[in-house]
Amino acid sequence: MMAQKLASEADFKRLEREIGEVMRAAVKFADESPFPARSVLHADVLQE
Repeated sequence: MMAQKLASEADFKRLEREIGEVMRAAVKFADESPFPARSVLHADVLQE
């Protein structure tokens, strides 16, 4: 992408920061969320 001038080094650095922020927020949400009840552990699991 850089060779074709579609994105710059700064663009990639910005994306890397934004992705890191999203990932940290997702991990924080997961860590702070309660575990589901045993009765719903297998709900919405696809089986083919």
